[in-house]
Amino acid sequence: MKNPWNDMSPLLPLQEFMSLTSVQRKLRAFASCSIFYIDSLHATWILYQVPPKLLRPSICIELMVALAPTILRVGPLLNTIFTSALKVCLHLTLPWSLP
Repeated sequence: MKNPWNDMSPLLPLQEFMSLTSVQRKLRAFASCSIFYIDSLHATWILYQVPPKLLRPSICIELMVALAPTILRVGPLLNTIFTSALKVCLHLTLPWSLP
């Protein structure tokens, strides 16, 4: 997936079906970054499982899911899952909380 911000923010290289341990290793390797681009719904759920202590309060995770344009059309369940993952990830990582 091409990084839309060019060299400003790195693409966090998460594969479609990656284990939680692998994701944690990648987060440690990219610890100096503040914005990550993630390109799969599965990776979003894996990231959601990462313990909050591994995520600095200043980290903002921007979720760019390749399936996002179609999720609304697929069905209410997937849309709810995606929205929940987005809200929980942002809630865990931003210094303020979402309503």
